[in-house]
Amino acid sequence: MRTVNFESIAVSTTAIGFTAANLVRDAASPPSAAHVQVLEAPINIRQDGTNPTGAAGGGTRYEPNSVFVVSSLPDMANFRAIRVTDAAQDARINVTFMA
Repeated sequence: MRTVNFESIAVSTTAIGFTAANLVRDAASPPSAAHVQVLEAPINIRQDGTNPTGAAGGGTRYEPNSVFVVSSLPDMANFRAIRVTDAAQDARINVTFMA
């Protein structure tokens, strides 16, 4: 795999996904995975196209300094993240897209 793009996303109280332009590098070589690092505050995520909530049980929770991989283009397109409700500040995710 090789890196094809990178973005840093502020994650606040409204669910947000990856920037669509980063998912369409070119038709022959779209990204096949996204390596995600969580910084500054915990987040909840979903990869089924439904917005997570900040409440407990509102998605899969990741703490600061967690790293995970979103391993398919459909899951990357459906990815959404939100800051957990009890966090004192917004989170940030650093995303490296790989093909």
